[in-house]
Amino acid sequence: VTSVDLALSEGVSRRINQASKALPQGTGKVQAYLKKNATAAQRKAAKGKKKELSKLFLHSVLQRTNGQITGALNRDLKVIKVLEGAHVGNFGGLLKPRKPQQFP
Repeated sequence: VTSVDLALSEGVSRRINQASKALPQGTGKVQAYLKKNATAAQRKAAKGKKKELSKLFLHSVLQRTNGQITGALNRDLKVIKVLEGAHVGNFGGLLKPRKPQQFP
């Protein structure tokens, strides 16, 4: 692990922290947030689809707080999903050794 790796890790952690602080709490606040920050077409496309609604919400929060964390939206969502699994305490495959070619 190099100092560059540590700096990148700290940057990702800081951006995730900024985004999490910007998250509105409660269903009513989330709906109001999406009404204000997502288009009617985006909301309609995600309506009734939990995964799409979650993706739209996270995308909206990321755009308003710091643009992106690791690059493209899909990559950011993948990182958030992996870290979410670590948050529950089971670290899963997060700490397993990997070859450099396995990273996106």
